[in-house]
Amino acid sequence: MTEIDIESLDKLVESKDAKKIAHYMENHNLRLENGKIVCRDKKYVDERIIFWDKRQLVKKINLNS
Repeated sequence: MTEIDIESLDKLVESKDAKKIAHYMENHNLRLENGKIVCRDKKYVDERIIFWDKRQLVKKINLNS
């Protein structure tokens, strides 16, 4: 799975081009849920959350040392 470029997705949503949005969502394994764009792969989301939590913890430790 490729990383999601939020700026590109935001521009697509602003353009209101449904075909391009659908193509982007299909290529990046995204779906609509309750009016929000979310990832279909729960495992991928959980891995990214763990990664960013650890990164934030490292930064916090470095600031306090």
